[in-house]
Amino acid sequence: MKAGIPEFRGILKSVCRSVVTRNGARIRLPGLAMLLASMVCTSAFAQTYPDRPIRFIVPFPPGGTTDIMARPIGQKLGDFLGQPVLLDFRPGASSIVGGDIAAHATPDGYTLLFGGMSLLTMNPATFKKLPYNTARDFAPVGLIGGYNLVLIARLGLPAITVPELVKLAKAKPGLITYGTTGVGGPPHFGSVMLESMAGIRMQHIPYKGNTQINTSLLAEELDISLGGLSSVQALLKSGKVKLLATAGPRRLALLPDLPTIAEAGYAGYQAGTWFSLVTRAGTPRAIITRLNRELNRVLKLPEVIQQLEAGGYEVADGTGTPESLAKLIADDTRRWAALAREARIETD
Repeated sequence: MKAGIPEFRGILKSVCRSVVTRNGARIRLPGLAMLLASMVCTSAFAQTYPDRPIRFIVPFPPGGTTDIMARPIGQKLGDFLGQPVLLDFRPGASSIVGGDIAAHATPDGYTLLFGGMSLLTMNPATFKKLPYNTARDFAPVGLIGGYNLVLIARLGLPAITVPELVKLAKAKPGLITYGTTGVGGPPHFGSVMLESMAGIRMQHIPYKGNTQINTSLLAEELDISLGGLSSVQALLKSGKVKLLATAGPRRLALLPDLPTIAEAGYAGYQAGTWFSLVTRAGTPRAIITRLNRELNRVLKLPEVIQQLEAGGYEVADGTGTPESLAKLIADDTRRWAALAREARIETD
């Protein structure tokens, strides 16, 4: 009889998949039957999860700044779960490509999403139509961490501080150019906030990625850009670009002499991004709880903290809950929606 238990669990899981869900949606059963089916099936999934490799969708290209965070998280998470966590890079359309895939996955905990602030909160605030609905399609697991942007400038720009940049922009309304990685992302919203708080008007030039932005900065074709420190570290070391400020609430430990934009007289200014782990809505609660527990274990590992901080990231403290992430998503969605309306940021 004992030898048949694993086989029985496998059969039970197959039945659960066919009865409780169909095409990612729950079938309506009579009340008591639905309750019993949910209890039995949730228990079956939780007891055997995970029993095969897990797909970790990263909606950004490999080798970029997000790869620095996603790769060690996926590797260590797999170690704790006892199954490989395989990174699946699906960049494109402001993270919409990867988000769409994850939003239509089977709700069984075997598809995870590296969910960024832009994908989960900014896209809903700026896109008229999306193939996913953050509140409906995703189940929060936990916050991973993030980074604050830095204000980068071409070497020839006649400004080395934020006040000097603002003075220059006021003298030349609409002529100072700023580059971003697309409409409606963190660099765009951060730049719009600076315009609003400083009372200036600049010209927005969207690019396909940081590589193109850096090329334009080096060619003196672009004036400034809000970006991640890791994206320009090599250029900074070679003296090919300069930093005017950090967009975070406090100075960077790596660059203690670099002032914040808030210090320039814009109290409360902050521009950056965060990343989280989410999965398909409808995933059994026991599996989400397991994922959250193992993610928090990963975030407390000294080697992970050291690796991510070296890349310019701030790591979450490893105590976050699905509920706290859900609140962060809801609060930021409302915040960006209000700013998008004010600045008339909208994409097709």
